Amino acid sequence: AVDRRQHAERHAVKRLVQKFAGRTAGLSCLAFAHADDATLPASHGVTQVSATATSALTPANIIVLSYKFQPGQFVYYTGTSRVQYITQLGDQNRFSTLQTNETGTHFRVVTVDENGLALIEPVIDRTRMTAKMEGKETVEYDSAKAVDPQSQFRAIQDAIGRTVARFQVAPNGKLVKATVVDTTAPQALRDAAGKLDTRFPYLSLLPSTPVSVGDKWREDYSIVVINEGLKQPLPMRRVYELTAVANGIARISFKTVVLTPLNEAELEKQVIQQTPAGTIEFDIERGLVRSYTSNVDKTVLNAFGQQSLLNVTGKSTETLVSSDGDTVP
Repeated sequence: AVDRRQHAERHAVKRLVQKFAGRTAGLSCLAFAHADDATLPASHGVTQVSATATSALTPANIIVLSYKFQPGQFVYYTGTSRVQYITQLGDQNRFSTLQTNETGTHFRVVTVDENGLALIEPVIDRTRMTAKMEGKETVEYDSAKAVDPQSQFRAIQDAIGRTVARFQVAPNGKLVKATVVDTTAPQALRDAAGKLDTRFPYLSLLPSTPVSVGDKWREDYSIVVINEGLKQPLPMRRVYELTAVANGIARISFKTVVLTPLNEAELEKQVIQQTPAGTIEFDIERGLVRSYTSNVDKTVLNAFGQQSLLNVTGKSTETLVSSDGDTVP
């Protein structure tokens, strides 16, 4: 039981560092996007998107959802997340870990070409993270105060305030191309950018065709899991639905599913936070994501051996603060 608890605690710490690093790098559940779109060359590394009409499209209810990037535009977001891990080992041994995270991010639109493709520079401005494990001191990292951060946070500290790459983004939020501009940035960040593995909640995928309330579209992608010591791609799908439009705000729901059956607790444990559901509020006139909310509540049985379980509950939000100095009402 002691060995299993130590394993569970190491897993919690590992997830803590990965989540911190991922959040700071701008990573989200959408990672390792693969090329599968007939409208663009495969080298663009974009994901497949389709919008399937489920109601009649008439001029009165057709809606075009599109990002409206402007050259020189600065857009600011604030993000929060709260995730609790509860581990049960046998009948008696139960403990929890609580992680919180606050971030400030922005992106600058460098140029917009005649096809509407924008070149943007995303930057993490700040981050504050805490983790509390039962019976242990709280781990805290604040980029605004860190002078000599612990080793697991040094790469994060190095990324604060830096433009690692510029991304070419289509009007529906697809990442088309990435160019690394800071060759001294941490290798992991440069690799993620160069492979188009980086995804941003404020660039949630929009449909490539006009839609109406009730219509759905999807994004197919894959994540990498470790199976018997080897890296293995795992196909995923995120399904979006336009659920309402009011006062110029489009409300979009989404859910995420694994396309391959998971028959091993070790694999389930790795993807437990990779299948969130949530809502997106999109400001149609501004052409910007107003808010992004992601929720997860999953349990894996036998996560650390027989008669054990891991439960993860959490909520993450990304909220538009301002665009070109205009505070969002």
